[in-house]
Amino acid sequence: MEKALRNIIKGIRDGKHAFCGPYTVQIDLTDKCNSSCIACWVHSPFVDKKEVFPEGEKELPWELVESLIPELASLGVREIILSGSGEPLLYSKIEDVIKTIKEKNMRLNVITNALLLNEDIAKVFVDLKVDMVTASVWAGSLDVYKELHPRNREDDFAVVRKNLSFLSSYKENRLMLLPHLKIYNVICSLNYKDISNMVSFARETDADSVEFQAVDIVKGRTDFLAIRPSMVEDIKAQFEEIRRRADYVEYSFPKDVSVGRITDNIYNGVDFGRIWKNAKEGFQPKNFLVVLKCRRNSILRIAKDKSSYPNSFWGTYPAISRYEFSSDKCLACPEKDSCLNKDGRIEVKLLNILGINTFMCRCLSSDVDRGNYDRIVNSIPCYV
Repeated sequence: MEKALRNIIKGIRDGKHAFCGPYTVQIDLTDKCNSSCIACWVHSPFVDKKEVFPEGEKELPWELVESLIPELASLGVREIILSGSGEPLLYSKIEDVIKTIKEKNMRLNVITNALLLNEDIAKVFVDLKVDMVTASVWAGSLDVYKELHPRNREDDFAVVRKNLSFLSSYKENRLMLLPHLKIYNVICSLNYKDISNMVSFARETDADSVEFQAVDIVKGRTDFLAIRPSMVEDIKAQFEEIRRRADYVEYSFPKDVSVGRITDNIYNGVDFGRIWKNAKEGFQPKNFLVVLKCRRNSILRIAKDKSSYPNSFWGTYPAISRYEFSSDKCLACPEKDSCLNKDGRIEVKLLNILGINTFMCRCLSSDVDRGNYDRIVNSIPCYV
């Protein structure tokens, strides 16, 4: 890593030449998709596919992908994203692609609509140690999912729920921390009232993170999906509702500060907060989750092996923190058997809530109703 960093700095100073390969590469395996996300730039029912794919939908030959991955590894590429204009799980050699990438010790993020993430594929993801699965769902309830995916089958939302839940349970049963499961929600005029349900859906499927971003419209085609200024107060009210949940854990964004102020410079980059998925009644995380205070006022401190993921893991946070007792009071406590596991620890499973600062900046943009956000925010999260 130090060599790669030196080469990056060398390239910046040179200004004309690169002295190492890219850190991250996105591979678009196929143009084919089995969903109809209404705001999609290519597969929306309101977009003309013939304009997007004048020569028809294509996909990369396996022979090309097979030779490309080792070449990327030799250039020092650290992370691969499988995404693009189609659903990567439709690619016939998807398991071979994953194996080849992981054999080269590169991190892997698979972006999927989760419809094909059945038990067999989920087992492949866990067993081959895929680093991240980003599930693009855009809804927290059946009716909203159907409205956002007008050409999908009636039971597709149930399929997505079942698939994500199995991935989480299989990972837990194998005592694995990967893949990190992130549920990604693009917010538009049709689903902006479903944000609270999206957080609940992520918790119910035992996801590790849930992220929000404002829709990017296709001019002249999906303009009606843009977030209107009149919708912003409803959006803020839902995030305030999330903060009032019993399982909400405050982190670096003060609970007494309104959500609308998260765009203030002083709060730039703060952690909005998290959902404690296996919350214990009477327990309170304190000091940025460094300590855990029990109902008998004993203090448990975070264990040294708290980190669940490699460093620089796509800006996410550990989804599991482990706390161990720091005094003999815990050993003598009559409730210890109901609190501590066999290792004498308490395991706290967290749902990270990501992207709120950028999302709210875009919502509060003066051009929000025209889908023009870049005057206020000139960058968006790299991983969607």
